[in-house]
Amino acid sequence: FSFYIDFNYRQYIFNENTLPIFIIMSFAPLFGIANFMFGMVGLSAVKKSGSFARGTVLAGFSSVALCIASSQFFSAYGAAFSYLLAEVILFAYVMLVINRVG
Repeated sequence: FSFYIDFNYRQYIFNENTLPIFIIMSFAPLFGIANFMFGMVGLSAVKKSGSFARGTVLAGFSSVALCIASSQFFSAYGAAFSYLLAEVILFAYVMLVINRVG
């Protein structure tokens, strides 16, 4: 006796409601990779890893605050945008520190 649940995940994951969320969030890994390359590796090479830690805390707090505020009005779209914006904030902070160093 076995249980078989016919769960068609495609209708829940890939539909007209979730596709815009995936599109918004698809840009976040680009900034995440850039943050790793310039932030973790680049700032560590010039002995500024503490600056990256401060930028990560700044991006984290701003992401949580923005997520709380925007998800009240825009639901999952606001949460996806706040995730993307946190990566952009960290990237901008890292670029600011790199420009000050060199």
